[in-house]
Amino acid sequence: MRALRLLLVAALTATGIAAFTAAPAGAAVPAALTTFDQCQNQAPAPYTTCSGWTNGGINNSNHYAEDMVVPQRASFATTPGTDYTFSVTYDNINGTKHGYDFLATYNYSITGASPCQAPLTASLCSGTPSTLNMASDPTVQGGSAISSHELPQANRQWTLYGGTLVSTTAPTHSGNQATTTVTFHANPGVTTVVLLFGGHLAVGTPSTALRSWGNGNGASSYPGGSLSIRQTGSSRNNGIQTNAIAPLPAAAFTIAKTVSPTTGAAPGGPVSYTVTVTNTGGVAGDVTFTDDYDNNLTNVTTPAGCAQGTGSMTCTATALAAGASRTFTYTANLPSTFTGTGTCTGGAFTVQNTATLASGTNVTAGTTGSVTATVCVTAAPSFSVTKTPRSTTAAAGGQVIYDVVVHNGGTGPGSTSFTDNYDDSASTFQLPSNCHDS
Repeated sequence: MRALRLLLVAALTATGIAAFTAAPAGAAVPAALTTFDQCQNQAPAPYTTCSGWTNGGINNSNHYAEDMVVPQRASFATTPGTDYTFSVTYDNINGTKHGYDFLATYNYSITGASPCQAPLTASLCSGTPSTLNMASDPTVQGGSAISSHELPQANRQWTLYGGTLVSTTAPTHSGNQATTTVTFHANPGVTTVVLLFGGHLAVGTPSTALRSWGNGNGASSYPGGSLSIRQTGSSRNNGIQTNAIAPLPAAAFTIAKTVSPTTGAAPGGPVSYTVTVTNTGGVAGDVTFTDDYDNNLTNVTTPAGCAQGTGSMTCTATALAAGASRTFTYTANLPSTFTGTGTCTGGAFTVQNTATLASGTNVTAGTTGSVTATVCVTAAPSFSVTKTPRSTTAAAGGQVIYDVVVHNGGTGPGSTSFTDNYDDSASTFQLPSNCHDS
């Protein structure tokens, strides 16, 4: 039967009719692209979700910056059980200016990017996706290998819904562009698969920043007004205007403070405070804060990087990297006694202290730069009463003076009453204030 089929093909060719040769079983074929779009992050702040997916250009109403990853999404019409290839070409370098220097995981920056947000349907992204490490790029540009600028491997992965990722190639370079190919298998019963990846916007200024190509050599300075990612060999592309790409943002900081325990603490008991400062900006920076703790705390320890004041300490984290945090932990003993009225639930007493970033700090948008930690201390009164006569002897009908002392030996304020059961034969009493004869 195989020989007959081959003869038929030969005969058709001889008569001038076009012949089609089927690919060998298991060989990958180019995927039929259905949609190709990218994430707009116009709103809401802090711009970690897609306000929509669009095919075409991203303008400056979006909020991208160097060192961010722009999510890309491609959907394909597939035949179940078939292997496919998809090739991506991206604007990589123009002179000394770098555009997309490498590809990365689609939701590295836009962490809330929804893979099957409209116009796709959510059912296409049900289940656990297939992931595959992207190949590193050893190509040397401007004196350094692209691989030395790449994000960690965990942040450089292809993601596929509806199929299984099989393999990928290292990027190849031609002119200003780089190209890579990914191969995937369409799962049984699946006729549409969704592939996700992202383009990393190259870092320029400052030259000291992680992954920097040098001052003015980042994506925000790319010539021509825009850069794009496209299906190789076709007009299907997603562009981003360079004026939509901000330079690497300056260092900006948040501060958080926790305490343990928060409730049920004993008067005079130990307590542990933790203050964390985080650099949410794009470059390293120094940050200082003052922790104004309760003056009645005792045995306050001093963590590294801090100096004690009067009822406060000042701490500094130097050269805190972009995205990094530093934690300062100290212990103390709570006050042993309390006055006034407890304001915590159940009448427990409040111990509060506040950590505040130093004046002039670039505070992350949407935060205040000040945070308070509260401990609720269970303090209670404990009363005792003593009574003594000023004289142990007296003449008949003479005066006797008694001193009654009420003492609160507890840890919190309170009130009490007592009854003095005196001898019935005594007469002519002079009662102190707040007492009455019964």
